[in-house]
Amino acid sequence: MALFDKVIRKHSEFPGYRGNAPTTEQEYDSVDWFSDWQKPSWKSIQTEIAELETAETNAKKAAEAKLAKLGLTPEDLQVLLGVK
Repeated sequence: MALFDKVIRKHSEFPGYRGNAPTTEQEYDSVDWFSDWQKPSWKSIQTEIAELETAETNAKKAAEAKLAKLGLTPEDLQVLLGVK
């Protein structure tokens, strides 16, 4: 799922849209929304995406630190989960 989708779905009046997640302000302005709504500005969406990226990075670092305390690497975890 695109970060745009994660961010836009948090808005209470989000009606859904048709097509791919926009990656530029021009694409955002031409999104085919399923109904009219007071959409957030592109700048606020970009700010929320940056905050989400930071939160995801911090969560990954915290998880890796916990694994390291147990003497495991992220690769060890992948092996244990059967994804490697």
